[in-house]
Amino acid sequence: MSAANLPAHSSPSRLLGAKMRATLLCLALLAAALPTPARAAGAKAKPTSEGEAALASFRAGEALYALGHFREALEKFETAYKLKPVQGLLFNIAQCHRQLKQFELAVTTYRSFIRLAPENPQVEKAKGLIEECEGALRAQAGAMSALPLDSGGAEPAAKPIPVHVPPREQAPPSSAPLALVTPPV
Repeated sequence: MSAANLPAHSSPSRLLGAKMRATLLCLALLAAALPTPARAAGAKAKPTSEGEAALASFRAGEALYALGHFREALEKFETAYKLKPVQGLLFNIAQCHRQLKQFELAVTTYRSFIRLAPENPQVEKAKGLIEECEGALRAQAGAMSALPLDSGGAEPAAKPIPVHVPPREQAPPSSAPLALVTPPV
């Protein structure tokens, strides 16, 4: 466009400024749409608050629990609870303890869950699981009392199996000294 073709109210500098702003806006939008190295690698943004960190830890715990990695799931659920003490997490923590056969810790954590979240729909299930864990504890105590007292709680040692070892044959004593054989050079 030449200055002669411009409308009377537009000056060349004003039109250039509008084109420049539109171009810069397009470049900014394009830059925002381009993948950064972190986005290209599929990296997730770090949580910006304790709540987001707790949620991320909870989700990781759920995935680990589903895979049967109960010890690692327990760590994630405990981290989430420390960041944001949501009572429902106590149920998950107790479940991990139960799966790991840490029945005393499971009972303690189920009871905390029931005390802190009495209206939660999982309370009845938690009560049943407490009974299950207490039964397992009684069974463990019964098994321990069945062991001999002098064993210190360990399994009795198996008796050794007798093995016959024939006597070694002895070479007749020789008066000649031992000689080393060396290959010719």
